[in-house]
Amino acid sequence: MIWQRYFLREILKVFFLFLFSFFALYVLVDYSMHMQEILKSDTIKWKGLGVYYGMLFSRRCDLLLPLALLISSVKVLTTLNRRNELLALQTAGVALHKLTRPFFFVGLLCVGLSYLNFEFVAPKSFSYISQFEKKYLKKKSKRKEKKEKIHILPLEDGSRLLYQYYDPVKKEFFDLFWIASQDKVYYMKTLSSRGEGTFVDLMERKEKGMEKTASYLSHTFKNLHLNFDLENYFEQGMDNRSITELIQIGTSQAPLFEDKRPIALTHLYFKIVMPWLPVLVLLGAAPFCVPSVRNLPTFLIFALTIFGYITFFTIMDGCMVLGETGALSPFWAIFPLPILFSFIFGGRFLKMCLNL
Repeated sequence: MIWQRYFLREILKVFFLFLFSFFALYVLVDYSMHMQEILKSDTIKWKGLGVYYGMLFSRRCDLLLPLALLISSVKVLTTLNRRNELLALQTAGVALHKLTRPFFFVGLLCVGLSYLNFEFVAPKSFSYISQFEKKYLKKKSKRKEKKEKIHILPLEDGSRLLYQYYDPVKKEFFDLFWIASQDKVYYMKTLSSRGEGTFVDLMERKEKGMEKTASYLSHTFKNLHLNFDLENYFEQGMDNRSITELIQIGTSQAPLFEDKRPIALTHLYFKIVMPWLPVLVLLGAAPFCVPSVRNLPTFLIFALTIFGYITFFTIMDGCMVLGETGALSPFWAIFPLPILFSFIFGGRFLKMCLNL
């Protein structure tokens, strides 16, 4: 129908205007901060710089898409209301829930784009951004890096190997701890890739705490299986993994993922819920924009909806922390607020559509 195409055109016009204007401002600020490095470097090409900012856009999609839809929806609905176009269409027999279909159509498109971004683009964007910034944009520190570092190698049985240095030629670890469990820790001077340790001390938990219970000049650990691929695997944070990978980690019963499972489930639930934020903002904003009143408080509607959006996003970030730290189970940390929001504002939207 003509009015549906008209609504859709107006929504998309404001949506893309805000989206690209806001991100262009972000790019301008970021470019001005790194202008010296970019202009001095002869290896940075405009194509690579464009891909870099495209990846940055992918990292901000979960915030920008719902915000752009919120502002465009409030702008279009309040404008149509002030011009009495909504009233005219309702007088012609068009139900209010039909009038909001173009808005929810755009919202569902944003939901699909968010899921595709979380699954395919965002996991790759983190590694590209970090490599690009490390190579071109980060200033090299004048201070020398400390030679003494602690490296952590996770093992398939769920234990951890903490070591200071690994010699790839001799295939030996130096100055290391093997945390076999909470009650048993081995300290070794060296450990070969075959599991042969030298100057080994065994510490076990007793009533008074951790005590050394045995010492060996050399000892062979037959059940110690080393896999260096796991070190690189766990360097990637859970927020940079795809939904499929988070499902695999969250549902795996292997001891290796035991301490990572709550974090993986928290990020999994977050990436399942947050793509629906465009639909939630429509449920919350639409009832304030369509009432036929003489003086529609447009500025107040914009202020309240944007403030509510920021508040919702901030609380969800706090819920992420509660789920990651184990203060709450991942499910109860992530789902209650969106469900409560949907129940309250969804009910309000339903009453508005049914004229109750």
